[in-house]
Amino acid sequence: MGRGLRLATRILVIAAVVFAATGIALGEEYASCWRDVGIDPYSGLPGPVTRCRIAGGGVVDYGSDSSVPATLSPAAGTDLTGDCWYLTSFSTNWVYLSLFVNGDAILGWDPDPATPGGIAFATGRVPRCTSEPNPAVDPTAEVW
Repeated sequence: MGRGLRLATRILVIAAVVFAATGIALGEEYASCWRDVGIDPYSGLPGPVTRCRIAGGGVVDYGSDSSVPATLSPAAGTDLTGDCWYLTSFSTNWVYLSLFVNGDAILGWDPDPATPGGIAFATGRVPRCTSEPNPAVDPTAEVW
């Protein structure tokens, strides 16, 4: 009886450690993710990468948007070239209205994402950010 209990306890402790480590890796928040040219972390070759600023920390490169271990939402902002859009793991009111092959997008501002179809306004066609973006001012704050 004691031996079975010790084995079960060990398995439980190992599972808790694995779960905690996975939670830490998946629980990171990305303040912003943009497209840039760098060294692809998988192939080791130069090319386009998704570069993400971890909230409160450094910058990490990923091979693509889909390889970032977080759910990402679009957001509007500005970078060194002007108005652009980027991705973030923080909750936003921005939604995709159109995505283009070259990376441009048209975003819509939804003041109440819980109610579908409530787009208050749309951006024009804006390019994807290619350097670290600054978030755009909240449009509802601008109106007030």
